[in-house]
Amino acid sequence: MAPRVLVRSPVGVAIVAWRVWQRLPPSARRHALQVARKHGYNVATKHGPKLALLVAKRARVPKRP
Repeated sequence: MAPRVLVRSPVGVAIVAWRVWQRLPPSARRHALQVARKHGYNVATKHGPKLALLVAKRARVPKRP
């Protein structure tokens, strides 16, 4: 088993999400897609701007050496 590593880059998150998706049984995949189709737009419009501000704020903060 691979070691657990905290992934913070968008590519890393995408890889982890893909690995989780592959482990889901087909019925759970279908259910996840149905829920995303039903609620995805509402979640994105409600929480998307807040997340975008948070990401922008973190990008402005200088990293420690």
